[in-house]
Amino acid sequence: MPLQHRGPARRFMRDYVDARWSPGELFLPVAILIIVVLLAGNLFPQFIEIIISGILVAYLYVLLAIVDAVILAVRVRKKAREKFGAEALGRGALMYIVFRCFYLRRMRLPRPVVKRGEFPV
Repeated sequence: MPLQHRGPARRFMRDYVDARWSPGELFLPVAILIIVVLLAGNLFPQFIEIIISGILVAYLYVLLAIVDAVILAVRVRKKAREKFGAEALGRGALMYIVFRCFYLRRMRLPRPVVKRGEFPV
């Protein structure tokens, strides 16, 4: 396992992220859907409302995913700090969690070992 994924604190953070749904992991499919809607809206200029709505939905979804990921990262980092101590977390713990939230579950490396809802204790 690469160095950035080693250790009990990283495993705790990884398992916590993998145990829940997050809007960030569905960002790529939603973005593709929004692009298709925008392209379809461009084919029919009389449907300018569709284009504007698609752009608004895209921005709101990005904002929702980022806010959710940051709130989760702060919460998980706090729990990991209480359990393992601040020195065990290492550098970049917050960004490690945020980036993992944005990967599709099937694409995450190392692979998730917990099922949805099985939060570590």
